[in-house]
Amino acid sequence: MDGLELCTKVRAMGREPKPYLIFVTAKARTQDIVTGLGAGADDYIVKPFEREELRARCRSGSGCSRCRPPSPSGSVSSKRR
Repeated sequence: MDGLELCTKVRAMGREPKPYLIFVTAKARTQDIVTGLGAGADDYIVKPFEREELRARCRSGSGCSRCRPPSPSGSVSSKRR
């Protein structure tokens, strides 16, 4: 099973909250990126990459509202710290 097939299967499971999926690959052609995102990936990063960039993308993705479980009222809550 390759990453595209795995991504498609994970998305078909319909789990909530949806996992944030990032393709990390050496495939850098525009068509590869379009295909990966079309399969359901949330982000796409091409090797070689800087660790700090990957960390930033993971932080960004983990903070997105669709990645958090819905609040009991059905709306997305925003906590302030």
